[in-house]
Amino acid sequence: MAPPQYSDLGKTAKDLFNKGYNYGTVKLDVKTKTQNNIDFNITGEHNIDFQKSLATLEAKYKSASQGLTFVEKWNTDNILKSEITLEDKLTKGLKLALDTSFSPASGKYFAYLENKEASEAKEAFNISIAYRFRSNFNARLRYSYSAKRKKSGVLKTSYKHDKFLLNTDVDLDLAGPVVHNSLVVGHLGWLFGLQATFDSAKSQLTRSNFAVGYQGNDFTLHTNVNDGTEVGGSIYQRINSDLDLGVSLSWSSVNNQARFALATKYQLDKSASVQAKVNNLSQIGLAYNQQLRDGVKLVVSTLIDGKNINGGGHKLGLGLELNA
Repeated sequence: MAPPQYSDLGKTAKDLFNKGYNYGTVKLDVKTKTQNNIDFNITGEHNIDFQKSLATLEAKYKSASQGLTFVEKWNTDNILKSEITLEDKLTKGLKLALDTSFSPASGKYFAYLENKEASEAKEAFNISIAYRFRSNFNARLRYSYSAKRKKSGVLKTSYKHDKFLLNTDVDLDLAGPVVHNSLVVGHLGWLFGLQATFDSAKSQLTRSNFAVGYQGNDFTLHTNVNDGTEVGGSIYQRINSDLDLGVSLSWSSVNNQARFALATKYQLDKSASVQAKVNNLSQIGLAYNQQLRDGVKLVVSTLIDGKNINGGGHKLGLGLELNA
């Protein structure tokens, strides 16, 4: 089995600190499936801090025999987004994808470029082509055109082996390509990772990260050095089938600040769990997850400022997930 990609190193500890907490929002998530295999997902979320609400409706249809996947999304910002994917149909290993968005109010087309928020969308369209040369080697080319942003493209490749995983992404910028490389090598549970970015326009290395860790069935150790200025580490351990513990720490030479945090999750029974975390800033996070019945899940969480108990500024969160 191939090792995880670089961004997933230490993921078990990250999930323990991040997943299950929804403070600052009130969220409703509804999922259902029709008899003709159309998946519907309706979400509504209200951000308490910014007093802003957003709702989305997504319909997804997948035909395995035709290799076709069609996704249609609409949100309360009145943006319609369509994604059509054709895989292994024209030739085995080839994947074609067309991703477009449309604003009925303005009559303009938009496309969400990778890692961009909806507010940054421009008049454009995206075309993605992926090809699986072998079971362990993939390549993907993404082309975008925008009247304001001009042309851009991204070439992504990945190669998997039982002992290593290599990813190379190239931003095809007209000023000069930017190459993102990552390599993770695994042996007997030990993981060694390298991540680097080279900007050919500037002829310099803009990112250089290094990581070492160990991954077992119930224990994970992760350490990393980012750009030679930040040192971090995390430990995750499953004490038993009901209790998980996690530790995270980091230090930055830029501001000479250290951060430290503890997190835990306890499974009360098969349908309920509690989570807690605390950091060196005396911020305390608490969460309670309850499976009310099959397909109905309630999530309640809070973030308490331990240094200012009486001053307010604490956060609450409420979520309800329905799955029919």
